[in-house]
Amino acid sequence: MKIKNKYIIVILLLIITATIIPNYWQLGMTGMVGFFLAYLTKGIRVKKLR
Repeated sequence: MKIKNKYIIVILLLIITATIIPNYWQLGMTGMVGFFLAYLTKGIRVKKLR
C-alpha cells in the first residue's frame, strides 16, 4: 500500500472516530486502540519477514 493511501485511511479513521466518540465513548476507544495495535503489529511483522 502506498504511503499516501495509509495517511488517507488514518485520517478517515480519526474523522469517523471523532464522530462516534461523543455518542459511544467505549466503542470509539475500543476501535481506536484496536486499530492502533493492529497497525503497530503489522509494522513489526513486516520487519520480521525481511
